[in-house]
Amino acid sequence: MKFLAREQVAEWAAILCRGAVFATIVVSSTQWDVFSLRGAHVSLVDPLILLAVLCWIVRGVARGDGLRMSWPVPWQVVAFVLPAALSIFMVGADGAGDALRELFKVVEYFVVGYILYDDLLRHHPHRMRTVFYLALGVVVLIVLLALGQFFACRGDPVGMVCGSFKSRNVLGGWLAMMLPIVFGVALYARDMYVRAGLWLVVAGGLLVILSAAALGAVLGVMLLIAATRGWRTFAVAVLAATFWVAVVTGYAGRFNPPDAPVCVTSQQVLFESVAFYKDGQPERRYPQWQTALEVILTHPWLGVGIGNYQRCVKQYTGTTPLPTGPSEPDIQNLYLVIGSTMGLPALFGFLAMLLGPAFGAGTAAGRYAGWRKGLLYGMAGGLAAFAVTAIWHSLLVRGIGLQLALLLVVARLLSEWSRNQPPDVLPDVSTGGTDHAGVSSRQQRHRRRWRSPDYPPNGAAGNMGRRQS
Repeated sequence: MKFLAREQVAEWAAILCRGAVFATIVVSSTQWDVFSLRGAHVSLVDPLILLAVLCWIVRGVARGDGLRMSWPVPWQVVAFVLPAALSIFMVGADGAGDALRELFKVVEYFVVGYILYDDLLRHHPHRMRTVFYLALGVVVLIVLLALGQFFACRGDPVGMVCGSFKSRNVLGGWLAMMLPIVFGVALYARDMYVRAGLWLVVAGGLLVILSAAALGAVLGVMLLIAATRGWRTFAVAVLAATFWVAVVTGYAGRFNPPDAPVCVTSQQVLFESVAFYKDGQPERRYPQWQTALEVILTHPWLGVGIGNYQRCVKQYTGTTPLPTGPSEPDIQNLYLVIGSTMGLPALFGFLAMLLGPAFGAGTAAGRYAGWRKGLLYGMAGGLAAFAVTAIWHSLLVRGIGLQLALLLVVARLLSEWSRNQPPDVLPDVSTGGTDHAGVSSRQQRHRRRWRSPDYPPNGAAGNMGRRQS
């Protein structure tokens, strides 16, 4: 009876853990607060993460896994999180609270989130489809919300066109990560109606991006993805991107910022988002870049302490001119923020954590076929666009952190699975379309197994269900 009770506890804990992790994919892309506790803002996703962790621990204890549980976090994540944690010793007593909150976010995103998403997918590849559909649904909802804000805005678009986030810059960074994935799938999908729907999502997402850094990064990686289909597709993509920047942004939007005497379009808002000067004064971000670089040169190993960026900017400003008045949120250079507060080892670890799965996904895309090839190219492009956008915006914030961890896990797993399975038997499930003519019965059986909840057989997730010897 005790054995049965333990099995039931483990089963219920696994179900609750899986449901909570799926729910985080839906609600994590928002910065809306539920309540504030001693300066810490609690969002919708925080209770779900706590529930998922508790259920994951209960399941492991009930199953008797204990210390036998594998450690799925790769060395790149450790190389980033460990120096970030050590940098807390550089923080003074007045910044201890901010440092602890910032460290909690880093651990939540890249340790807890990474473990939960890896546990969800590693031994159950069929759940990848559910993850994809949930993420796509979230993209559609946020794009529709941002479109409503875009067309309803009659004032300052900087604070009003932000989707489910608190800043246009965070919205742009999140779309820079997600839109290349939608674009890649649309480019390689076979069903005409599915492609048309995905193109509409891409167009809507591009329209509501009011950060030139994010828009330029997205268009750049889209051109690279289009080049994988041949020079004709690349030429069409170049013409479309040129038309979008020169014509669409020049006529879309009619905004009335408080400091503008006449209505402005999206093109003018985009230009001002990365301009060096405004009203004869240098923009706040670029003098801060110089200040942050000075801090890195002074404290290269552990920085001045995680969460201590604003204090160090004020302390190390020196003769660097800084405009007065409030600044727009999320205008810092993410790499300079990490380097100045957590040190160069943390910065190199973060770059390795970000670019490793990007190169892995881009390399693995050639081993897939159909829309899955586009999915892998899109993931590589999304991580690359995120990396470029982070030069102008500090994007390790709530609303993006868990989504980034999910993307890193999915890119890593698909890359690993592709190396353990011959390319001719990888599943090629067309999005709403039919199989190519001449597909062998063996390939069709593998495609049906991908759809089955029992795939891969006997839990052989490491080699995508290939028979063990």
